[in-house]
Amino acid sequence: MLCDPAFIVLDEPNASLDAEGEQALMSAIESMKANGATVVIISHKIGVFRAVDKLLAMRDGRIELFGPRDGVMARLMKPAEVRAVEAGR
Repeated sequence: MLCDPAFIVLDEPNASLDAEGEQALMSAIESMKANGATVVIISHKIGVFRAVDKLLAMRDGRIELFGPRDGVMARLMKPAEVRAVEAGR
């Protein structure tokens, strides 16, 4: 990232990544956050959500849930699916 931006929007950043690329993406997101940036991630692939603090879920163009990642994921997914995301699978 050039010039340490304060706000970054990533649209489907892990759409075509292999496991190594996704790990590099996760490291980059953590680095941006550590530098004080606000990072907004738009994705259908839930693996990238392990890097987020808050999660907004939408259905049919309306906000369905918003809050801390773990609470939103617990309401949207089965416990085994949440554990898989947390483990990076």
